[in-house]
Amino acid sequence: MIQMEVSISGSSSPTHSKWRKVVYGGMQPGFGDNHTDESFLEEMIMNANVVKRDLLKVVLDAVSISQYLCIVALVVLVWTYTLTNTLTEKYLLLLNVSLLGSGFFILLLTADMIPFNLLLNYLLKNTFFITALYMLSPIYHTLTRSISSNSIWALTASLLMLHLFTITQGPL
Repeated sequence: MIQMEVSISGSSSPTHSKWRKVVYGGMQPGFGDNHTDESFLEEMIMNANVVKRDLLKVVLDAVSISQYLCIVALVVLVWTYTLTNTLTEKYLLLLNVSLLGSGFFILLLTADMIPFNLLLNYLLKNTFFITALYMLSPIYHTLTRSISSNSIWALTASLLMLHLFTITQGPL
C-alpha cells in the first residue's frame, strides 16, 4: 500500500515543460488559459517612440487650423446672408474694413517689433489690392451677370474645398 502511494504520487506530479510566450497556437499543456510567467513583461518596451511636443507649437498649430476653419465658416455665413438679402453691400464693406483693421491691430499687438519698411509694404499691398478690386468690380459685375447661380454655387464650394485642402499646417 505504501509502495502504491509512492507510485501514485510519483506519477501525479507531471513534469512541467517550460512556459513560453505563444501568441497563436492554443493552450500549452500543463498551464491554464490565462497563465503568464514572470518573464512575460521582460521584453516589453514602454514609450519607445514617444515624441516630445512643445506646448506652444501645438497651440499655435491648433490656432492656425482653427483660423482656416473660421475663414470657411465666415465665407459660408456671408454667402448665405447676402443671398437672403440680410447683409447689404454697405454693411458688408463696413464689416470687411473693420475685420481688416482689427486683424492688423492684433498683428501690431502680437508682433515683437515690426519694422517700418514691412509696415509700409503691408499698407502698399493692401492699397493696391483694394484699388484693383474697386477698379475691376464693374467688370466682374458685368461678367458674372451671364453666369447661372448654379455655377457660382459650384465654384464657391470647390474653392472652399480647395482652400481647406491646400492650407499649410503651421503658424501663419
